[in-house]
Amino acid sequence: MHLHAPNPSIASDSPKLGRTSRLLWIVIVGVALIRGMLVHWQRHRGIYDIYALAAHNWLAGKNLYAPRDSLIAFRYAPLVAAFLSPVALLPEALGSVLIRGVNVAVFLFGAFAFLDHVVGARRGSRAESIYWLILAP
Repeated sequence: MHLHAPNPSIASDSPKLGRTSRLLWIVIVGVALIRGMLVHWQRHRGIYDIYALAAHNWLAGKNLYAPRDSLIAFRYAPLVAAFLSPVALLPEALGSVLIRGVNVAVFLFGAFAFLDHVVGARRGSRAESIYWLILAP
């Protein structure tokens, strides 16, 4: 299923709208990565502790699923902990930025795939720019 704008003027090139959407996404990705560097403040840690602890436990041969008093626990397959083990060897700020960067990359890959295969808007069109603006929030 492809969604196309019925009016040709809607799908016309709009450089200003395109620049705005690209700039907005540069800011969004930048904020996400910069926030990863602030891992030393509790407010900005996110779920980094869960991943880092699982990676450390994997390297040490410890139980990944030890009982906890809280709901915050590692819930993924052991293979995920194995893939995260290089992160455990990095400084916290760099590891946090790396994990956030991978998350952003996977999100953007999915968004581009949806744009190409479902929406079907051509690159540089106004429809593509509107798609990215709507996706931003």
